[in-house]
Amino acid sequence: MADPVVSFVGARVRAGARARDADLVAEAATAANLDLRLAEAVHDWFADAEAADWGERDYSAIIARILGPR
Repeated sequence: MADPVVSFVGARVRAGARARDADLVAEAATAANLDLRLAEAVHDWFADAEAADWGERDYSAIIARILGPR
């Protein structure tokens, strides 16, 4: 049987799906009166990527977009 952690880590995760997950985290934090500033930044990065039609790309593309040209 394959290790589920290895399977997950090796999986390509679409930015669009992560943007929706970040929305859920932000909503839960607000409901619990938590100030999760980094979670808000992550939400914004994924939302920006989705708005730029990068929603089907994986984490590495999003990191490259955040870091910009080098």
